[in-house]
Amino acid sequence: MKGNDITSVKLYKTVYLEKDLEDFRFNDFPFVGRSNVGKSSLMNYLTNRKLAHVSKKPGKTQSINHFLINDELMLTDLPGYGFASITGSQRKKWDKLMATYFSSQNIKCLFWLLDSRNYLNSSDQKMLDFVEGVPYDVAIILTKVDKISKNELFKARADIKKAVSISDDMIINTSSSKNVGKKDIFKLISKYN
Repeated sequence: MKGNDITSVKLYKTVYLEKDLEDFRFNDFPFVGRSNVGKSSLMNYLTNRKLAHVSKKPGKTQSINHFLINDELMLTDLPGYGFASITGSQRKKWDKLMATYFSSQNIKCLFWLLDSRNYLNSSDQKMLDFVEGVPYDVAIILTKVDKISKNELFKARADIKKAVSISDDMIINTSSSKNVGKKDIFKLISKYN
């Protein structure tokens, strides 16, 4: 599948509670990242639609949002981590919801978004501990690559490969504003779907 092959996008389900999670028959490709990493912009760019609200205020996505693409696969927008101002009890609910969701048999590849200008900070380090134990592939999406030099991008990719033990083909450069990365993301999705 290529990005321009998308003929239909439907909000399949919005999940706030663990009890509302379900196993569906579609391969699932979740997108996760720190709040304000550019996840909503990327989801909109990938689908050529305004699916996710782009906000200046971090932590706006507070649910798991499953989007059914062409009635054949799921792109899932997950809550951002790191900045959301939520209570301790809400954090526990989120943690439980996310732990259950991440054990889904439908997930084929987790797309982990990192800001190319500020990657693997303390919030990302906690996520790194988690992604190293998942039973499926993880691809790293470097966002906002148009805002750094080629040398800075080369260094970022090298640092991430070393820290995450990931192959070069599983790191994808993106810029929603400059239309960079869509083809590479869908090429990777096509390997699983």
